[in-house]
Amino acid sequence: MTASLPNAGSNYLTARLKYIRQQLAEVQQLINEGQWQQAQDKLQTVTTTVATVNDVEQKQQLVTQWQDLTVKVDAKDPNATLPPGVPPERVEALRKAFLQTLNDKNLRAEADKMQLDVDPMSGDELQKLVADLYDTPPRLVERARQALTAKAQR
Repeated sequence: MTASLPNAGSNYLTARLKYIRQQLAEVQQLINEGQWQQAQDKLQTVTTTVATVNDVEQKQQLVTQWQDLTVKVDAKDPNATLPPGVPPERVEALRKAFLQTLNDKNLRAEADKMQLDVDPMSGDELQKLVADLYDTPPRLVERARQALTAKAQR
């Protein structure tokens, strides 16, 4: 009976990963269709599920995919992220150029006129922030979700 436990756990992990990947693929489909709010809602649902994955390597892959989808939804642009396999030096160059753009004094002046807050975060900082969020214990995520849902219903 004990010998079957690792296989059962392995089957559970495989099924869970398949489910999460399916959910992320559905988010991508919603993005492709321009259904931004539905994509955002589904991403919020998937967040808790990804957070429960204990396999560090699998979790990191899912977090990376989730990050890419989140950027696309936030930008309302299906082409807002780089594809996998982009050389690190190119990623760094694009991140640097993006930060330089957001710190441009003319852009800041225009944003101020429009009463928009521009508070750029580096790609490394954002990547760390999202990874830290995914390390939040699932019970705390659920408590926060319940608190926010109860507040929204008032």
